[in-house]
Amino acid sequence: MHSTANSAVDDTEIHALGHVNPKCFTWTGPDPAHHFSTAIVPVAFTFLAQHMANWTALQYLHLTNVAFPLPLLPSPSDTGPVQAPLFPALPNLITVYVGQATMLPLRPLAAFVLSRAAPALQSVRLVDCYIESIWGARVRRRDVEQAAVALVQSSGSRSALGDYMRLRAPDVDADSPAWMGAAVDRIRSVVRCEALTERIIGGDRVEGSAVLD
Repeated sequence: MHSTANSAVDDTEIHALGHVNPKCFTWTGPDPAHHFSTAIVPVAFTFLAQHMANWTALQYLHLTNVAFPLPLLPSPSDTGPVQAPLFPALPNLITVYVGQATMLPLRPLAAFVLSRAAPALQSVRLVDCYIESIWGARVRRRDVEQAAVALVQSSGSRSALGDYMRLRAPDVDADSPAWMGAAVDRIRSVVRCEALTERIIGGDRVEGSAVLD
């Protein structure tokens, strides 16, 4: 799927997504790969995620040129269940590729990787993804690891964590390092952050390896 300059066409295509159940879904922008632009605006991603809840056959998801919506941040004193995952439950999803993305919500992403919503998930590649704007910091794997640890620390009970943790340490307290270690191990085994395209001037420039740990 590709965005167009005609919003009416895009709206029709987005609503049509509720009537399909693909094994592979790709949505990219119309511009060349070296041109950083936004094709999937926040409201479009919201509708896309709603339709994806019905995609039980989905195995491969490829999204580029995305501006994610701002997540609702939990209160610092919140001890209830952690933030909702970035994507809905996708039981057959194997790989996720997100490229040229801004405002990537780290806690919802970490929640998705840690949850049982995608039991077949093996790989999440984040290429040229930014925490906020393209003038700010790129997403590095350690950012996702820190988000995962924050999720573990913000959950007030073992039962709340159980909804999100794939790897469990049932015989220790919920705030034990064993829970946090399991979360970090899961992120490291699945998430890979990369830099592909550099800005001519400014921004978070990467020297040497394109892998962002």
